[in-house]
Amino acid sequence: MNQDSIKSLSYRKATTEDLAALQQTMIEAYKGYQNILLPEYWEKMKGNLANEETSIHLLELGTGFVCEHKGFVIGVVFVVPSGNPTALFSAEWSYIRMLGVLPKYRGLGIASALMSQCIDHAIEAGEQVLALHTAGYQSAWHIYERLGFRKVKDLELILGQYYWLYTLDLQQHIMTRCNTNNLEFGLHGSVA
Repeated sequence: MNQDSIKSLSYRKATTEDLAALQQTMIEAYKGYQNILLPEYWEKMKGNLANEETSIHLLELGTGFVCEHKGFVIGVVFVVPSGNPTALFSAEWSYIRMLGVLPKYRGLGIASALMSQCIDHAIEAGEQVLALHTAGYQSAWHIYERLGFRKVKDLELILGQYYWLYTLDLQQHIMTRCNTNNLEFGLHGSVA
């Protein structure tokens, strides 16, 4: 993909009109795990990704973001507000679900941009903590750590794989962002 194509990427909130594209993008984005997971676990994961009710539920409960290239959805992520606890996520936490980018578009910063959309959305909503879980076989953990997420817990096996729980303290994230911006201003700007 060339620089002009990268410039043609667009980001927006997902809608129910995107359901088919969301599901197809998630299945394709996670397809590489078919060779890592046991067949029964891959079928379970694929079933969850293809389940229209899951996508509808995530859109009703929270907010989805997509990345498009020439009108096609190539990346997706959901963020769920606090007050919706699960076995993994505390009621006080907002959390990320199902980040996925089509394989041929990886390495272009799309996952980071989608995660930044979720972080900004959570901050604007007044959330205090943003959480997610990820597996050792997934390569996105380095993106999460670069964005400031910290591993807080090793989880029990899920789909036969090791998973970790990550959180981002959003108030600390805001302060870090402000300090970085002030440092950059101090180095490159001037005060009259």
